Amino acid sequence: MVAFAIGDSVTNPTPMNAWFVLALGFVQQFRKGAGIGTVLSFTVPIGLTVLVSWSPRRPALRQVRPQSRTDQGQ
Repeated sequence: MVAFAIGDSVTNPTPMNAWFVLALGFVQQFRKGAGIGTVLSFTVPIGLTVLVSWSPRRPALRQVRPQSRTDQGQ
């Protein structure tokens, strides 16, 4: 479920999203020639940043030295 939520939240800024038209309207108030490509070019870097920051990081692998019989105290 977590992997689905991360992947789904990153790909939300698409033209099929119901809020995309509203975002396009807000952008067109400040940039008169703005279109779908303008809004997508603003949201793609944000989506990639969210993807990187929300993705689980693999912990650093530490090398474990096998114990010899003298290390075990026997």
